[in-house]
Amino acid sequence: MSKITMTHHAVERKWQRRISQGMIKKTIREPDGKKHEADGDTQFHKIINGRKVHVVAHPQRNGDWLIKTVWVDGEADPNPLWKLLVQVGVSLYRR
Repeated sequence: MSKITMTHHAVERKWQRRISQGMIKKTIREPDGKKHEADGDTQFHKIINGRKVHVVAHPQRNGDWLIKTVWVDGEADPNPLWKLLVQVGVSLYRR
């Protein structure tokens, strides 16, 4: 079984977009489809719980995968909690 390593960017996007490690593994190991990109990356996709998960990964020499980014098709990135709190604080201050 191949090992999965994630870039800092991919970890940030995983948390921001509420994609679990299990969803990432399942998308790579049991994809509904995949596309090889010109730069050597592979884009995997899989529908999990009604969400179309995309994973862009680069194969490593030992058969492992380096995850570069993840997202869910059709879902906008949610605002982080800190941003929401700042917006609420600003709106309360303006009153």
